[in-house]
Amino acid sequence: MPVWKPRVLTSISPDNNSKPFHASANGISVSSVERQLDISFGSKSEVFIRKESSACSQIYIRLMGSNIKKGQEIQTTFNIRTSGKIDNSPVELVLDSQNPGRRFDGLGGNFRLQNPKTYPPVIDYCLKNLRVSWGRVEMPWGLWHQEESVNPVEAAKSGKIHPHVHASMKMAQRLDSIGMPVIISAWSAPAWAIPGNPKDAFRFRSN
Repeated sequence: MPVWKPRVLTSISPDNNSKPFHASANGISVSSVERQLDISFGSKSEVFIRKESSACSQIYIRLMGSNIKKGQEIQTTFNIRTSGKIDNSPVELVLDSQNPGRRFDGLGGNFRLQNPKTYPPVIDYCLKNLRVSWGRVEMPWGLWHQEESVNPVEAAKSGKIHPHVHASMKMAQRLDSIGMPVIISAWSAPAWAIPGNPKDAFRFRSN
């Protein structure tokens, strides 16, 4: 299968990420001085390359076009082959017993309920079979306090609480009830809490 190998990509920079370099190819090869990574696609695909920083480039492979419909599915195959020089040089480890690091409490779990259908069984399994020592849950700030002028506590007391907020807080309550330390994080803010254009404001998808 032919593989597209870009030679001169000096035009790629973080300044033109709005219009990234792209080409149609059956695969892509990434090489360094001592290593090579070859990826062959199941069919010809659009490849986009962006340089996120001076030292980091990212390659995107389009699976579907822009006209995606709800429930639409796609399946493809990628064959990945690596080669390169193996570093067999000896490694020396030094244990400094006079300066121990932090105590290892155990595994941490991220209990954010992004998918109400698939996540609960996974959570139940982990809590039943693993010694999870720390838990993190989501506080959906954008759904909890959507309007700045509305007191979210009073609204919740009157029964006006979003189901996702209620489920997230019940998750925190469940972890706390078994004596687990809980970290509560807000991933996205409501539009009123973001200055300027709220492009990163909370957008909740129920599906």
